[in-house]
Amino acid sequence: MGTRATMTMMDGHRVPANVTGYSWWTRRAGTDVTNLYPGIAIGRVETILDGASALYGSEAVSGVVNMIPRKSFDGLEINYEFQEAMEDGAPQKRLSLLAGAQGERTSAIFALEIRDGERMRLTDRPEYIVSSANWTGQYP
Repeated sequence: MGTRATMTMMDGHRVPANVTGYSWWTRRAGTDVTNLYPGIAIGRVETILDGASALYGSEAVSGVVNMIPRKSFDGLEINYEFQEAMEDGAPQKRLSLLAGAQGERTSAIFALEIRDGERMRLTDRPEYIVSSANWTGQYP
């Protein structure tokens, strides 16, 4: 079914889906949540694996993912991550910051996430290059 059959929600509200194409072939392509909310500010993720279409409609045939942000936080949290493949990979770096203050009647939360990912060239892993020069349309 793929990502088109999963409803993505943020704190109980539906997140609009990405679409591909801008004509009669326009189709729903799922939801990209990587730039939606800083990861450090997500408190928990609730999932309904199947049978959610009765509650949410045909968009939720294969399930619902609901991301719940942190509602209260007091202090400062800084997180730095560095990822790189063991062989011929492009490094990925992420710096996250979460700051919050609590009072008797008010609270404030600030979250920030900066990501830097280098792009891989196709020639960095030549074993994954597939030549279609002699392809007959059938797999062996």
